[in-house]
Amino acid sequence: MKSTFEPRRIMSGLAVASVVSFLSMVGRFFALSLFLLLCALLACGDDGGGSGCVAPSDCAAGERCVNGDCVPRVDSGSGHDAARPDAARGDSGLLCPEGTVDLNGDPEDGCECTVSTNGERCNGADDDCDGSTDEGVSPPVGLCSSTGVCAGTTPSCSGVSGWECNYPSGTYEDPEMSCDSLDNDCDGALDEALTRSCTTACGPGTETCVDGSYQGCTASGSGGAETCNATDDDCDGSVDEDADCGDCTVVPDPSDPAHTYLFCTTTQSWGAAAADCMLKGHHLADLETGAEHGAVWAAAQGVRRDRNWWFGIHYDSADSQWEWTDGTAAYPSDSTAYDGWASDQPDRNTCGFLQQMQGGDWKAGPDCGAMLYYVCEAGD
Repeated sequence: MKSTFEPRRIMSGLAVASVVSFLSMVGRFFALSLFLLLCALLACGDDGGGSGCVAPSDCAAGERCVNGDCVPRVDSGSGHDAARPDAARGDSGLLCPEGTVDLNGDPEDGCECTVSTNGERCNGADDDCDGSTDEGVSPPVGLCSSTGVCAGTTPSCSGVSGWECNYPSGTYEDPEMSCDSLDNDCDGALDEALTRSCTTACGPGTETCVDGSYQGCTASGSGGAETCNATDDDCDGSVDEDADCGDCTVVPDPSDPAHTYLFCTTTQSWGAAAADCMLKGHHLADLETGAEHGAVWAAAQGVRRDRNWWFGIHYDSADSQWEWTDGTAAYPSDSTAYDGWASDQPDRNTCGFLQQMQGGDWKAGPDCGAMLYYVCEAGD
């Protein structure tokens, strides 16, 4: 029987099998390499707990996208990463260089806020990049004036306008313009160098602010004879000097010749005395300060030492108050006004007079009809 064994065919089959086995091994190697590459790209097997991301929206709440990973937010409260004191991250997850912050969370403009080395200032800007403006700032020492009507004013931060001193609008003036015995411009002086134009029968002139009122009009001219009318008729700067005022003695104010008093020695009721003063261009004297009260009483003693004198204080039943002839409230209706009353006065609501027995202290009369001497006044 002829043998069927063919060595060449056997060897050929073995070669084919070897090639197939080699190709299978190569395929498995490439498959494994491709798998490992995909794992690396997709963070396969990452034990950090994160997941892949491209934008912040790819991450869950409480996470942010950093270098392709969603990681938990770690924030110190001011936008700075607590784990990286030299860097800051905003909502976009950007890692910012020291001194900058991604405050608006927009990756398009990067770390847009630069932290000021001077800290927060009053300027309407977020200097420390914490999301707030002008917080915790303190004004410069001595910024606002503390004298005159400005006393008690404290600075306020007004954003882009900076620090401002809001002085009282009713009385503050710069420059000072009002003659009111106030330091309106807060420079420590009252009514300094205030003057204004004036006109009298003698023509135009200038008067000066003294103790809260304008005085001493400098109008000059030839004028005429002086009469008893509270006017400088002869244009010499004095009022009613050498005038015939009947039973009334003219006594000028030493500090202001245009301010005079008449001490009248014809007895009248309070109402009649007030009317006679008006006929002479005066009014019953308003003794609104201790200095004026003392000066008028001393002058009255020089005219007649043994008499009581009506002056301008009276009780107005319509207004239910003690007041002066111009309607200004007097003490005790105005508790802040000057008090010249005797210790037990006023004990009734009538009219006041200067009482001889009390050294010129004020006393309320039994009524306003008593017949007394009286004091008139020209000017304030």
